[in-house]
Amino acid sequence: MGQSKTALANAAQFQEIVEKESPVVFRLLARLLGRRDNLEDLAQEVFLRLHRAMDHFRGESSLSTFLYRITVNVAHDEQTRTNQRRQRLPSRDDLESGWHERLPGRDRHPLDDMIRTQFRTVVEECLGLLSERERACLVLFYQEGRSYEDIRRILDIPVGTVKAHLHRGRQRLRAHVQDRLATRDRGRKTE
Repeated sequence: MGQSKTALANAAQFQEIVEKESPVVFRLLARLLGRRDNLEDLAQEVFLRLHRAMDHFRGESSLSTFLYRITVNVAHDEQTRTNQRRQRLPSRDDLESGWHERLPGRDRHPLDDMIRTQFRTVVEECLGLLSERERACLVLFYQEGRSYEDIRRILDIPVGTVKAHLHRGRQRLRAHVQDRLATRDRGRKTE
């Protein structure tokens, strides 16, 4: 049996959505969960959930907001599974993951790149110490550039709660980063 023209058109439209939004989904998953081997599987789960929910999408928010919400939910589910298994996140020191990000730029000094990479690693590690809501709010606001209203819709929480999570998350992230950097400095001084 052949598919109807409407079904084929819907499949083509959905494929366009997947192609257009995949970079956003991968980036958000990586920022919420850290670099993981299963990001492709998680992105597939995001688009599978989107496909299943398309018939129920009422258009009260934009499709990108709807997709962000699904992505945050998939990240939450994955973090819950990881916490239950009590597995550690893979190391960013793995030479095979993100090797292209470690290549020095022509205009920058290699030491600057190393410091920037180490600091980014510390921040990503410390993001993992925050609550899921604080982490999601910080990633959506600072790394994804979403507004308070967008975050409210994505996480289905009041704007005041978004602001509170951002405020507490910033404070806790700053404290964790400072502690981590101070610990590293003390370790270097004793060597």
